[in-house]
Amino acid sequence: MHALSNPGEDENPFLIGFLMHGDGLLRLYVQRTDQPGIIGADIRLAETPATALIASLPSLVEEEQHRRPALDDPHCDLLVDLTGW
Repeated sequence: MHALSNPGEDENPFLIGFLMHGDGLLRLYVQRTDQPGIIGADIRLAETPATALIASLPSLVEEEQHRRPALDDPHCDLLVDLTGW
């Protein structure tokens, strides 16, 4: 999480918050410096290696097949489901 929130990494999303859900689900809230809005990225803690996620998150949040509107979350504009990644 520290690597995602490092302000020196302009190409990476900034981690601005997180929310634990039941059953090992975590929603990371990131905000890109080059785009408006906040993206919520859902991951499973038990199945996702942290190093792989950190390396892949900047490109994964851009992929349209993972995105959907955040209708049920007032904290973000888009949701990216990475629970199956």
